[in-house]
Amino acid sequence: MERQTLVTIANFPFHTDPRLPLLTARLDHEAIPCSTADEITISADPLLTSAIGGIKVKVRAADAQRAWEIFQDIERETDLVPDSTDREWEAEKSAAERRAYRNFYIALIIVLSIFALFWWFGR
Repeated sequence: MERQTLVTIANFPFHTDPRLPLLTARLDHEAIPCSTADEITISADPLLTSAIGGIKVKVRAADAQRAWEIFQDIERETDLVPDSTDREWEAEKSAAERRAYRNFYIALIIVLSIFALFWWFGR
């Protein structure tokens, strides 16, 4: 039996990445056999992603070029790059977070000041 060389065409950080099932389904539809490596390990302990390189989608070396093209199509279709409205929302969210942190620290300083006053005059 001839041994097949497998090539990694994509890495995904988590098993919940929506591109993973899209890619495997599209490869199955195109009759390109594929396998995933380390999916169970990452599902069990997501912190190992950086140590082992995430979930790998592997195909035969002969199918690698077509599989890579399919993966690039999925990348373009999902378009995970934020558009301008997302950037505006991020800026707005950042301003709200800064206000929340500022209010928290002001409240903390007031509480600590009151505590210090009670402690100083309560002796």
